[in-house]
Amino acid sequence: MKEIFQRLGAQAFLLKDRLFNTQIGTKRSEKEPLTKFSIVVVILLDFLLFGLIYDGISEQGKVVETPESFASYRCRDTIESFQKLDQPEFQKTVVNNLYQSSSFNRSKGGYGYDYYGYYSAPTNDRSLECANIQVLLTKTDSDLALQELYRTRSGIVSDLESNEKQTSMLRNNYDTKLLEKIAGQDPNLVIDSGTAATTKSNLEQLAVAKSKLDQQLRDNAAEILKNSHVAEIIGLVKASGEKVIDEYDQLAFWYPVKILGVQVLFLIPLLLVVGFWSNRSLMKGRPYQLLMASHLLAILGLFIVLKLLEFVYDILPKKLITTIIDWLTSIQLVGIWYYLLILVSVAGTLGIVYFVQRRVKIAAENRKAEVGAKRAEKSQCWSCGAGLLVGAEHCIRCGTAQLVKCKGCKKETPLAGEHCMHCGRENTR
Repeated sequence: MKEIFQRLGAQAFLLKDRLFNTQIGTKRSEKEPLTKFSIVVVILLDFLLFGLIYDGISEQGKVVETPESFASYRCRDTIESFQKLDQPEFQKTVVNNLYQSSSFNRSKGGYGYDYYGYYSAPTNDRSLECANIQVLLTKTDSDLALQELYRTRSGIVSDLESNEKQTSMLRNNYDTKLLEKIAGQDPNLVIDSGTAATTKSNLEQLAVAKSKLDQQLRDNAAEILKNSHVAEIIGLVKASGEKVIDEYDQLAFWYPVKILGVQVLFLIPLLLVVGFWSNRSLMKGRPYQLLMASHLLAILGLFIVLKLLEFVYDILPKKLITTIIDWLTSIQLVGIWYYLLILVSVAGTLGIVYFVQRRVKIAAENRKAEVGAKRAEKSQCWSCGAGLLVGAEHCIRCGTAQLVKCKGCKKETPLAGEHCMHCGRENTR
C-alpha cells in the first residue's frame, strides 16, 4: 500500500511539472519558452474544456431519476399533513390550507398560498398515488358543495375577527380609563361599579359568542373533511401515503450514489484515453501534445475530486454545520467556528504561496541551467558569461568552478553540460 501511494505521489508531481512548465521540449537543449500568446491560448482552452466537461457530466446526470420526479414536495407535504388528521391542530391546518388554495378564496382576492391546489403549476409525479392525489385535489377545486362550505367558513372567520376586535377594544378602553383614574390625570373621570359590571357583562357576551363561533368553525371543518373528494384523499393517504414516503426516502438515499456512478463512468474513459495520450506523447517526444494532454488530465482529475467531495457532502447530514454552530452558540463559544475558518484560510493561502514560490524557484533553476549550457558551448563561464582561458578550471572573473568529474568515466567534463563530453553519461549535480 505504501508503494502505491508513493507511485501516485510521483505521478502527481510529474503531472504538476508538466502542467505548469512554461518551456516546451523533452531535453534541456531542446526546450523553448512558451510565448505569452501561447500561454493565453492554453488558459482559454482550459476554460473551454472545463465548460464542456461540466456540461457533459451534467447531461449525463440527468439520466438518473430524481427523487422529486417520483414524488414532488407538494405531494409529500399533502401526505404528511393528511396523515396527522387525528391531531386537532393538524385538522385545522389541513382545512385552512384547502380553503386558502380553493377557487372560492382566489375569487375574492384571497392572499392564501397554493398549498394543495395544482391550478398554477401541475406536477408530473411518477408515483401513481401522487398522481391520484393531484386529480382529487383538482376536483375539490370545482366541487360546488365544498365551495359553499368555504363560503360559510369565510363568514365564520370574519365574525371571529370582528369579535376579537370588539373584545380587544373593550378591554383596552376600560384598562386605559382605570389607569388614568389611578394616575389622577382626569379628576372628573368616574369609574363606578356599574361601569365595571357593564364592561364585564359585555366581555362575557363576546366570550359566549366566540365560543359559539369556534364550535361552528370546528363543525365546518368536520363537514369539509367529510366531503367525498376530501374523504377520498384521506383514504388514499391512509392506504398508500407511508409507502410513497418510504420509496421517496430510498430514492433520496441512493440518488447521490447513482449520480456519482454515472458521472464517474463519463469521466473514466476520458481519463484513460488522455492518460494513454500523455504517456505516448512523453515517449515519442511530442512536447506540444504532452502539454495539452497534461492540462486535460488536470481538469479531469479536478472534476473527479470535486465529485467525490460533493458525494461526501450529500451523504453527510446537511444540517451538520448548522448544528455545530448552534451548539457553539448555546455554550457561548461561537467564536471558535470563526477561529477555525481563519485557520483554514491562512493555511490555504500559505499553501498557495508556497506552491507559487516553488514553481518560481524551479523555473529560475531551469532557466539558469539552460543559459549555462549555451554559455559553456561558447567557452564562456556558465555562471557569469565571461570568456574562459583554454583549459581553465575556474572563471577568472567570478571564480565559479567550470569542470566536474564524471561519475561514469571519472574524467573531467564541463559542469554546465547535460552529458559527459567523453562517455556521454548524463551529468548529475
